[in-house]
Amino acid sequence: MNLAGMPVHLVTGDELQVDSALAKLCPPRQAADSAALAAAHARAWQERGRILQARRTRSTRASAQARFAFDSVPPGEYRVWADTTIVGERWTWLADVRVRGGDTARVDLTSANPDENPFRCRG
Repeated sequence: MNLAGMPVHLVTGDELQVDSALAKLCPPRQAADSAALAAAHARAWQERGRILQARRTRSTRASAQARFAFDSVPPGEYRVWADTTIVGERWTWLADVRVRGGDTARVDLTSANPDENPFRCRG
């Protein structure tokens, strides 16, 4: 998986509040036709991006080695958010990270840890 150049964001916000907002976007599992289903998914992804962008504190791009860093981040609870499309398949991450004073926080975004439930759908 080539993640070079992928935008990566640091977002803040109460985890429960963010997850509740995302859960309201859960697209239907079925629709009358595939076009309606695709449109519902596109709207959900667009709104997810809007919700997370509103909580974005920093942004960067992954290097050629798919590495990234956020400098001088105040201590606190954050999430690392990234979305990309690879060979027509959407990949997304929303990983929790805690930044402590003077520490370096590390998060690996790989094919082994994508966000499997980007809309926090139940059931």
